[in-house]
Amino acid sequence: MPGVEIHANILNQLFTKQFYYHVPKNIILVFMIIAGVLFSLAFLHGSIWRSVAAVFAFTILFGLLIIVSFNKLGLIIPFVPLEGSMIATLGTALGYRFVTEGKQKRFIKSVFAKYVPPSVVDKMIANPKLLTLGGEQREITAMFTDIASFTTISERLDPKTLVSFLNDYLDKLTRIIFKYGGTLDKYEGDAIISFFGAPIECENHRESALRAAIEMQKACAEISDKWRAICGRDIVTRIGLNSGPVVVGNMGSDLRFDYTAIGDAMNLASRLEGANKHFDTRILASSAVIYEKNEGLKCPSDIVIRAIALVKVKGKTEAVKVFEIVGLKDEIDPAIIEKIKNQPELKEVVELTSK
Repeated sequence: MPGVEIHANILNQLFTKQFYYHVPKNIILVFMIIAGVLFSLAFLHGSIWRSVAAVFAFTILFGLLIIVSFNKLGLIIPFVPLEGSMIATLGTALGYRFVTEGKQKRFIKSVFAKYVPPSVVDKMIANPKLLTLGGEQREITAMFTDIASFTTISERLDPKTLVSFLNDYLDKLTRIIFKYGGTLDKYEGDAIISFFGAPIECENHRESALRAAIEMQKACAEISDKWRAICGRDIVTRIGLNSGPVVVGNMGSDLRFDYTAIGDAMNLASRLEGANKHFDTRILASSAVIYEKNEGLKCPSDIVIRAIALVKVKGKTEAVKVFEIVGLKDEIDPAIIEKIKNQPELKEVVELTSK
């Protein structure tokens, strides 16, 4: 601005008594600190897209405030320091979130990718609050599976063929567990230990486990067709199901840990898997899977069940009512269903002293 215009502006302010004032630097500094703290909290805990949208909205409102303050109050508010502070805060917060959340997502994926379906991993990554790392109590349905007479099969096969058979068998059954939202606990030789209802809560974990067990039996029929000639016998899988509270979480040491479940509900499911041999059945489920306290029958109407016995397992004082999961209603002879309906009420208690 030429010198004459400066003088003209000074004279105009003197005649009109319209003066302009700079906001003191210490006030600007205090405002920058307060705004920085507020924006940091918002950027760290809010969604990224909302944080970016807030920056644009604040920039527009702040620009309007500067214009109005200058025209109405004669205040000169610096734009660059406050806006630069906000952008720097946003950049720092987003960088921090990228590092910490990225680390958390990588941890969740590395730990749970081998235990649960990819869709469940994605849900946990999208909302880590669904997952509590460490021990916590959950209501789940436990599933134990085992191949009948596996020792006989393993003795017949050479090591390479045995491994090939197990890989095929475990892969097919694990995919079914994942299909119904189950969590793989571990393999123990030919046995598969899994549960439904954790790490993500699932209201219908009983139904999911029941349908998975039925589909597993269908898969075993296909496996038998493929491996019968090599193994020298049909591939028969025994399955035990039980529902109840357990403790789930990462358990082990700093060197190695697994996401697993422990509790009496898991132990009873294991016992029921073994009880199939005693009752000549394929799938056994406790009354806790079929019924729920205060809610009654929980088993879907299209699944046929048959009361087997009142079973007392070793270490338990009370007998448990056990049911055979026969299959889907539309796949079973109506005469068999009618016979099941007319069977007498169970009274005799069967005591199982071993698995």
